[in-house]
Amino acid sequence: MQAVLFDLDGTLLDRDASVRMFITRQYERWQEALSIIPKETYVQRFIELDDHGYVWKDVVYQQLIEEFDIKGAAWGELLDDYLKHFQDSCVPFPFLIEMAEGLQSNGWKLGIITNGHDPFQMDNMEALGIHSYMQEILISESEGVKKPDSAIFKRSARRLGVPVEACVFVGDHPEKDVQAAAKAGMKTVWKKNPLWKTAEADAVITGLEEIPVVLRNLLKKEKADIIQGHCPGLSVHAMEGYELGQNNDVYLINVKYVFRFPKYKEGVQKLIQETRVLDHIQGKLPLSIPEPVYRFLDDQEPENAFAGVRWIEGEPLWPEDMERLEESLQKHIAGQLSSFLCRLHNIPTERRTVEKTTAEQIKADLETLYADIQHRLFPFMCGPSTIEVKDTFETFFEQERFTFSTTLIHGDFGPSNLLWDKKSRQVTGVIDFGETGIGDPAYDFAGLLSGYGEAFVKEALSLYPGGAQMFERAHFYKQTFALQEALYGLNYGDRAAFESGMSRYQ
Repeated sequence: MQAVLFDLDGTLLDRDASVRMFITRQYERWQEALSIIPKETYVQRFIELDDHGYVWKDVVYQQLIEEFDIKGAAWGELLDDYLKHFQDSCVPFPFLIEMAEGLQSNGWKLGIITNGHDPFQMDNMEALGIHSYMQEILISESEGVKKPDSAIFKRSARRLGVPVEACVFVGDHPEKDVQAAAKAGMKTVWKKNPLWKTAEADAVITGLEEIPVVLRNLLKKEKADIIQGHCPGLSVHAMEGYELGQNNDVYLINVKYVFRFPKYKEGVQKLIQETRVLDHIQGKLPLSIPEPVYRFLDDQEPENAFAGVRWIEGEPLWPEDMERLEESLQKHIAGQLSSFLCRLHNIPTERRTVEKTTAEQIKADLETLYADIQHRLFPFMCGPSTIEVKDTFETFFEQERFTFSTTLIHGDFGPSNLLWDKKSRQVTGVIDFGETGIGDPAYDFAGLLSGYGEAFVKEALSLYPGGAQMFERAHFYKQTFALQEALYGLNYGDRAAFESGMSRYQ
């Protein structure tokens, strides 16, 4: 599952509370014309005629004018007032923004499918502050099709660029939302509404704060079924959502195997390459690395392909952990990691294992990266930051001759992928070879530089043959990491990644 789509009224917008607030305020704005009717009578009758939004307001206002013999206001004037001012009374259900921010930061694509008129519904979404979190918004009037027609659900999936089966729809109406989305092929979550007793959904919630947990459970069940279908010899009796990352969903199975499912098509190819490399380098390194045991890589669709590796004991060696260690132990760990990289960088590879890359190709890739940063990120940067980035890249291109030899590299050799045992204070292994390939060996030291600082990396490089010549390149690569994260955020609609990458440049 990759996307979550929402109904608006009754799901994100507390329509009953919003209507009551609006109609009370309308009465007060038009009190001179409506004073022949008690306020609560006017409010209650509007709510009854509105029928939870299923009767359009031209009919409602015409009925009010006729029933109460209103002379001081025409039904069209009251309707115009509704269209203009309803957005000022929009009441969200609790935890709306927190829920949207959380899902977006975990890589979910988000959208809305709502029946109604545009721009009226769009104004309401802007009033709630949620439109900016949504990658696609489909309003029935603009689309020429409305719920419960399956076409509008399938159209939303196409626009998000995901299979309809990879979507979850959250709504409050048992037929127009839940049943219709299920018929289109989506997973469904029913947000309980007292108007209906039940709905046949994959999950049921009473509040928006429950959605992240429900999604994690739906994902776990989906992944467990996929694993069981392709690994009949593996009995899944314990499954923990180990990590829902930017590029992969990761699960710990039976406290013994780590299974990774790519979220994007590019990730399937990376996983294929990673698995080939891990097979190739088993037994050749001084620290534990993942050992592929299970795999299904024939399906090129993301979230169906997976690889399962043996669990390695330990937890990430975070910078704050490193800072608390005495200097002698820090130097010992620097030596361990330097030795690991030296062995890794000297493992010969074949083209069928990983594509060869030259220093000149790396230069071309960096030039492309620089052009991309100028075109896509400079518009979001302050003036001094653009000057700083220009100086960083152009000085590097001017001074670096690109004569270094390329080797097999880890590609993401930072604290989150370096495991240690806090009790024994020993490094236990290196994980996540998802970015492995042929590249500049200095790139792996850039990961260490980003996490542990210059003194640590200079110590590690002093123990690496020819390491002294790598520091400047490592320092340059480190300066590109945040910019690459910001570009990732733009490419995949991940606002949290974009904002994190751009934070020091704005």
